[in-house]
Amino acid sequence: MTAGELVRVLDLAEQPMPRELRCAPGDWSLIDGQQIIKMHYQSDGQFHGAQLLGPSCVELHRTAADAA
Repeated sequence: MTAGELVRVLDLAEQPMPRELRCAPGDWSLIDGQQIIKMHYQSDGQFHGAQLLGPSCVELHRTAADAA
């Protein structure tokens, strides 16, 4: 965040999930509005790896980020 990164955390205990986020669930990062990095975790919460999603996913994730 100190480098200008915008971090969004949505507490679903306080409100329902916005419709726009249902199409882009999970933990992911939108990098410079151009690339989507999807995070993967093991069942115990330990980080398992990341995956670069294809360009067809960008607009959907931009919409989800705006909704968050």
